[in-house]
Amino acid sequence: MGAVAATDWPGAARRSNVERSRTVHDTAMTSRPLDRASPRPETIAMMIYKVLRSPEWQQFQDQGQTAGAPVDLADGYIHFSTAEMLAGTLEKHFAGEDGLWLLSCDPAPMGEALRWEPSRGGLLFPHLYRALRLDEVASARALPRVARGLDLGNIEKT
Repeated sequence: MGAVAATDWPGAARRSNVERSRTVHDTAMTSRPLDRASPRPETIAMMIYKVLRSPEWQQFQDQGQTAGAPVDLADGYIHFSTAEMLAGTLEKHFAGEDGLWLLSCDPAPMGEALRWEPSRGGLLFPHLYRALRLDEVASARALPRVARGLDLGNIEKT
């Protein structure tokens, strides 16, 4: 399914894929599929998350910006996850890896360069169509491995 503009609420799920392209300002900032009712973005405060490997995080800090990991470069945008999507992202793309870093970012300053697009299971994932700047990272922390996998700690789920 595609995205919908806030002005088309709530019947937007019936619109064409072209009409469904959306940005952070005109989307429901949630990981739920489109066929479920979602609050307007103005009512939701949330963070989005980027996982980087230690060398990628170090390079990002050294350069002050990043075009992302190899998968981001190949796809032409930086992949982010919401808190609800994060465990699935780690399992699918980072299983068994050590030396991972979790970056928390506020999506609002990213403006129209951040688009919410359908991906895994029809969920809307945040994709950034420009370099991520270091000043857009609210926090960064290592993801230590524990007996059950990676320790995500306390992340906000909306």
